[in-house]
Amino acid sequence: MDSKKGFAMVQMLLIGVFLLVFALVAIFSYKAFDDLNTELQLDPDISVAAKNVSSNLHSATPDTLDNAFLTIFGLLFIVSMVAAYFIDDNPLWLIVVVFVLIMTALVAGAVSNTWDEFTDDDAITFEHQYPKTNWILDHFLIVMLAVSASIGLVIFAKGRG
Repeated sequence: MDSKKGFAMVQMLLIGVFLLVFALVAIFSYKAFDDLNTELQLDPDISVAAKNVSSNLHSATPDTLDNAFLTIFGLLFIVSMVAAYFIDDNPLWLIVVVFVLIMTALVAGAVSNTWDEFTDDDAITFEHQYPKTNWILDHFLIVMLAVSASIGLVIFAKGRG
């Protein structure tokens, strides 16, 4: 198998796992920052200015991390599309593309199920503060199939010349 086409499956796997890990790190870092902010707000030795800065950062963190997730997803999508453009097309590779779509569906389903299991935990109460991340990972199978279909369109629908 040509290394560029063979890397497509690995690339889809890496994108799915990377997005899941980023979302989990974002949730856990916000949980840690939430605990730290609570301690800072209760400490009488810390100045009011420092408490205000911590409170402002605490309130901005979910939106920042949620938008960072969406930006990373968008950039990975664009990079995948550009990389797909430079792959030489051949109708015989349609079999490989179908196999990659099946593998993408399996990986995306596993990532989505992992996210659902994680957010169903009663100890995790922050997922509602990450609506974009939550939506993408809840519908990750459909999203990744759309990304895969877009990549397939780029590979096979580009003009020869």
